[in-house]
Amino acid sequence: MDQRSVVFAVSPKWSTVSFNEAFTITPVVITTIAMENEFEAISGRIKDATTTTFSYYFREQEKNVNKHAEETVHYLAWEPGTSSLGDMQYWGGATATGARDAWSTITFPSAGTDLPLLLADMQTTADVQPAAIRMQNLSATGVEVKVEEEQSKDMEVTHSEEIVGYIALSQKVSEKTVLATFNWEFDADQESNISGFQILANG
Repeated sequence: MDQRSVVFAVSPKWSTVSFNEAFTITPVVITTIAMENEFEAISGRIKDATTTTFSYYFREQEKNVNKHAEETVHYLAWEPGTSSLGDMQYWGGATATGARDAWSTITFPSAGTDLPLLLADMQTTADVQPAAIRMQNLSATGVEVKVEEEQSKDMEVTHSEEIVGYIALSQKVSEKTVLATFNWEFDADQESNISGFQILANG
């Protein structure tokens, strides 16, 4: 896993970002714009990820001239696959076929006990129009995604297929049962006012 902050000045040209160390296979790359040095909305895009680098740029909404102040971008690069760390299981991957402007389903390779924390980002830039990944109906087994364009210039939202990468984090399925006993001391004069009790588990 690799995570870093990088600073970009927006332009029509792509910037190449190098990983701290080379991966054995091409990772899933997730990015987010972490500053607001200029208030105009921007959309970050990724392409050409390899085991050592990926290309990135961001652009303003379509109606604007594409000039923007420097912004700090955070990224997370994670090798595809399924594994666990303590009580957390995680899996990362990318869609075999591209997502478009209609909902499609990503099925996770395994299921956790709860809804996972899910991060997703487009890994390609087949269509340069500003767009973002939208998600709905997240469950322990999968999620629906689509690519949604913004409509600052026109109402057209048709988008070419983009490969979507994702990272899901969840608690491992466990059959372990924990038994606990406790003692509760209270004022006998208040017994008639007690209707029940609540147990809160911390951690």
